Amino acid sequence: MESDQAMTPELIEVAWLDSHSQSDWRGYAELVKAMGAHPLLCKSVGYLVLATEDRLVIVQSLSWSDESSDTLELADSALIIPRVAVVSARRVT
Repeated sequence: MESDQAMTPELIEVAWLDSHSQSDWRGYAELVKAMGAHPLLCKSVGYLVLATEDRLVIVQSLSWSDESSDTLELADSALIIPRVAVVSARRVT
């Protein structure tokens, strides 16, 4: 299984700011007051499968065809986080 571990993408924790919305009818002043709240701080942990200038992509799970394979076959539950929303990212050890 050593070769599998060498091929496994890095496990990271990303802290990021999430957008949120208001979908019910409210008075304008009440809506403005409610939307003055801070963005939601989220933390997600996953395997880093793509890091570009404008985004990080992490996945929850990875799958190989068998224990002796060094080729990843499947990835599940991708989360695409825009770099402008990233507060911090650190390697999980």
